Amino acid sequence: MSLLAHFNSAKAEQLEPADSACTDLYGLSSWSSHIDSTEHAAAIQMAAMLAGVAGPIVELDHGEIPRPMSPSVPVLVTKGGRRPRSLEALRLVPMAVDEQLRKRFSGFSAEEFHHGVGELRGARGLFMEETEQNRQAQIRALLAESGATGGPDPYESDLEPDVYDRRLRTVLRPGFVLENPSCIELRKLVAACHDSTALLPGFPLAHLLRGGGRAFEEFFGMVEGRDLELPVRLTGNSLTTSERGEIRCILTADSGEIADAMEAFPGFASRVILVDASRPTGPGTWDEGKVAVFHHTYDRVVQLVADKRRRGHCLEFPLWSPEGRRVRLDNQAAFLDACDAAKVPCTGLEDLPAVLRWAFDTIKRKAVSPDEEVAAIIHRLCIALLEGHVRLLGAAQHRAELVRLLDLAEKLVARISAKQPVRQRDLVRTFDVQKVSLYRPLIDLLVREGVLVEEPRNVFRLGSQPLESVRSRWLADPVLLS
Repeated sequence: MSLLAHFNSAKAEQLEPADSACTDLYGLSSWSSHIDSTEHAAAIQMAAMLAGVAGPIVELDHGEIPRPMSPSVPVLVTKGGRRPRSLEALRLVPMAVDEQLRKRFSGFSAEEFHHGVGELRGARGLFMEETEQNRQAQIRALLAESGATGGPDPYESDLEPDVYDRRLRTVLRPGFVLENPSCIELRKLVAACHDSTALLPGFPLAHLLRGGGRAFEEFFGMVEGRDLELPVRLTGNSLTTSERGEIRCILTADSGEIADAMEAFPGFASRVILVDASRPTGPGTWDEGKVAVFHHTYDRVVQLVADKRRRGHCLEFPLWSPEGRRVRLDNQAAFLDACDAAKVPCTGLEDLPAVLRWAFDTIKRKAVSPDEEVAAIIHRLCIALLEGHVRLLGAAQHRAELVRLLDLAEKLVARISAKQPVRQRDLVRTFDVQKVSLYRPLIDLLVREGVLVEEPRNVFRLGSQPLESVRSRWLADPVLLS
């Protein structure tokens, strides 16, 4: 039974349809329709973007024990591998915040900041005055202030022995977004980002495919986290020269690249969440007011989580009601059962309910709905994401099988061409594995396509159609060999 058949069987037994209607509590449904996306695709993009902005401070609630967010890499699958409109819109706000922070501190050298920290440690009260004429005074003011975006918390001195070291790290590494970095320079670039954690908001899978298996190893090693050597300009005279670093990433790809990635890196399918980010077949309906509310809320929350990250503070959420918590845990158990029934090996899928709960709690600043209703929305979105992942994975596996058969077809055609006509028995003997059952179905298909001609007594020669003429049609036909 195929992956999709396994999933459909389990869903029919215990789960409600993924497309059931619900109220648009957060404006996400209206916004996704406005931006030509499905609601579940927009939800995972929003969650991944917010988690990438928040960086290493994110903790998820799994039952009774919070723990750090496990690596989750959504892959947005579109025609041609282009970034979807929804992601283009979501990228704008964090990239603008990143640019603002980089510009704010770009006019000062690392040496000046290190010197300013040393003077502030020695005589804090003496150098607090800010004047336009004194460059060191400007630097000390930047290190001392707390009101602007990304500034240090005024109570931070109670939490860290040397508040100025924290401030120094903050102003020397203000950025956190990387736009299509080179795989070779990835470690160096991530080490220069704030807290050695970088957001890649729409990294093309094609970049990894060009680098081969080593690029995939390096990329997923950075997703899980690795020790990175810090640049000298960041460490100064400190004895600490390395730091744990990681990336938070949203990949973009087309269906062919997914199949190529599965061949280049066998563990690829178990490390990502495949999301259909193509435009819906029919136009959706939306409420202009709710679209505006969602965009305003998202803009404000991105700046909030970026500020929390730079201060080193976790986001705190109100506890759910006992009823809502019970529904959420029941839904999470049902979702895990659906994952098991679909037989899809992906650690990222298991965290989907907790990740979306974190994202919805982040954008929810007021008690706008009962917790039970929010839990139902999260469950519906998770089921839709699982269904899409299973379908895309099945299509990629089918395409990979077609590519394998095309490679074998090229060998068959080449060997028949070298000495035609050829008996089936003699043809099979030219291969290391000499089982007719491995080659006969493909030979029959090539005969039907006119690439080969079968004569009496299982004798074959080339037909009128070249193999290249049917290659693209084979790859485009989803049910050719089903």
